[in-house]
Amino acid sequence: MFVLSVSTTTTKERMEQLLIDATEVDQEKRKAAEKTLLEMKERDPNGFVQSLLETLVSSENRTVKQLSAILLKQQLRQPTKNGSSLWSLLTPETQQRVKSTVESLLKKEDVEVTIQRSLTQMSEFLSEDSNVPVAAPGASAGAASAVKKGKKRATKKATTVESIVEQKYSSDGCVKYLVHWTGCSSDEDSWVN
Repeated sequence: MFVLSVSTTTTKERMEQLLIDATEVDQEKRKAAEKTLLEMKERDPNGFVQSLLETLVSSENRTVKQLSAILLKQQLRQPTKNGSSLWSLLTPETQQRVKSTVESLLKKEDVEVTIQRSLTQMSEFLSEDSNVPVAAPGASAGAASAVKKGKKRATKKATTVESIVEQKYSSDGCVKYLVHWTGCSSDEDSWVN
C-alpha cells in the first residue's frame, strides 16, 4: 500500500516557528533556526521576504510579528554572499509588495512601537534606495510620538536594535525582550514585547 505524506505546516507557520527558535536560549535550536533562515534567504530571496511579510501582516503572535519586522528590516540592508543587498535581488513585484505593505502598516494606528520603529526605518531605507517615498505623510511623526511614549533616546539611530540581551515571560505569558539599542549605553537597554 502506498501512503502519500502531506505536510500540514504552512509557510507562515514554518516561518513563525523559525523566528521563535531563532530566539531560543538553547544554542543548538537557535543555530539550526538561524542556519535555516539563511539558507531560505540565499535559495529564494523573494520567497523569504514574502514569507516574512506574510508573517508580519497575519501572525496572531505579537512576538513573532515583532521579530519578523526586525528581521525583515535587517535583511533588506544586509549584503548576501555575493555582496549585493537582498533588496537588489528581489523582483520588482516583491519590491513593490514590500513598499505597499510597509506603507499600509505605517498608516495603521494600532501598530506596536517595536514594529513601528522597524517599519519607519525600512521606509527610510526604501525611500533612500529607490527615491520613491514609501510612508504616508506624517508616518514618521507618528512613529516619533510612539517612541516618545516609551523610553526617550538621545538620537534617532538609537531606535535600531543592536542585540537582544535577555528574554523573559511576563505574567500574562507574553515574551519580553531586553534589547540593546545601537549607539546607546547599556543603561538605556529597555524591555519590549
